[in-house]
Amino acid sequence: MSALAKAFTAALAGAREVGLAEPELQRWLERALEEAAERHAGAEIPANDAVRHLARVWARPENAHRALGALHTEDLYLALACSRGDRHAIERCDHMLDAVVRRTLGARAGDDVVDDLRQDLREALHLSHDGADPLILSYSGTGKLASWLGVVASRRALKHLRGRQPEPLDSRLLRLVERESLQRTSGPEQAHMAARYHAEFVEALRRSAATLPERDREVLKLYFVEGRTVQQLGAALGVHHATAARWVQRAKESLVAGLRRLMMEKLQVGSSTCDSVLALIGHDWQDSIRALLSRSETDDDASSS
Repeated sequence: MSALAKAFTAALAGAREVGLAEPELQRWLERALEEAAERHAGAEIPANDAVRHLARVWARPENAHRALGALHTEDLYLALACSRGDRHAIERCDHMLDAVVRRTLGARAGDDVVDDLRQDLREALHLSHDGADPLILSYSGTGKLASWLGVVASRRALKHLRGRQPEPLDSRLLRLVERESLQRTSGPEQAHMAARYHAEFVEALRRSAATLPERDREVLKLYFVEGRTVQQLGAALGVHHATAARWVQRAKESLVAGLRRLMMEKLQVGSSTCDSVLALIGHDWQDSIRALLSRSETDDDASSS
């Protein structure tokens, strides 16, 4: 019998060449379904429905140059089961969502924010809205389902947070600027955020630095670009190291306050959402400031020559 191969080919509707003889395709599909069912034990989908979904996903433009065997068929199986309300599948997906939401929002988010975003994601992923397919069916199997969920969570987090009331100005970003990095700069969700808002971040940082008094700029150059300690900074500027430390802190506060204000103006968001966007971006603040001030120093030298 080659029922699975026939169902797959029919669903493909000539969109692309399979490249396998029917018996070989049948064996491949049987093995793929067996592995998916074993991995996601308890989730049940009719075999013909599973291979039809696989064929339609493989025919999408984003998979035009991807081999059939390169798709994450086990995750596609789980996504289809979720879209059909399979309890076991949804439980597995929810387990992934819990980790993704926490990683996306970070430890600074309160339980109410986490719960709200998790519920928003569950409804969007698993339920049909206005006749449209559940969002999880848009997963194309080009990467792991958990990674795709992270990207979706990051996008919806921004929309979700914009609807919340802004919080009073606090010191969260000042704590961020003290760190070598946010330790969350890897992964597709942070890569997406960094790519989306990189230009706005750099421009806001540049403009904020340009407004600083000359001494603050000099202090930050010595501290970030040249890597001097506060003791060395104090000696270079002819002041006690405690005074130098206060100057560094004040310059950083001014720089971050300006950056934050400019980002809020550019993105048209409140303070809480701005903080969340910056946290999601995951920039290495020290490296960003160092690169900016080093470039400014070079520009200054060139203009004076």
